[in-house]
Amino acid sequence: MTGHDDNDDRRLFREAIGADRGEVRPLPVSGQPPLPPRPAPAAKMALRDAQQAREEFRQWAASGIPEANGRGWLRDGVPPPTLERLAHGEFAIQAEFRPDPRSRDPLQRQVSGFLHDCRRQSLGCVRIVLPTPASGHNAEAGDVHPLERALEHRGEVIAFHVAPTPRGNLVLTVLLAAR
Repeated sequence: MTGHDDNDDRRLFREAIGADRGEVRPLPVSGQPPLPPRPAPAAKMALRDAQQAREEFRQWAASGIPEANGRGWLRDGVPPPTLERLAHGEFAIQAEFRPDPRSRDPLQRQVSGFLHDCRRQSLGCVRIVLPTPASGHNAEAGDVHPLERALEHRGEVIAFHVAPTPRGNLVLTVLLAAR
């Protein structure tokens, strides 16, 4: 094998590009490098407004439905912080149910159908808004609504939190077991 000559490689390259014949043109000198492309316009105010609305809702949920005004139930074996998180609105509500006053089905049957549909759709946290309590049931006094007793016996219910609203309705936030 013969030795390798660097000068020979340079000569071959210069001949290939025509540098020895003066055929290589010099590059023009530019003053400034090209500017990088400008970022795409973004709706920064809309994002900020959405974040602010989420924070306001979180504060409202924590103050509007305080744990002192409500009561909760937790299935055995579930850690107590779960109920606190549920009471403070830290779970995302995936569905809401308001009973139809025109329905001939009793309230428990309507709620049972709603929970069955939620379970089939693999929803984890739902809200049930009950209208102004019927006569004989005083939400302010802390009476247990018959629906609460029914929820305690349903297998898919892990925990729920009940709180009165300023309008007198009852809001039940229900945490469902995974399918």
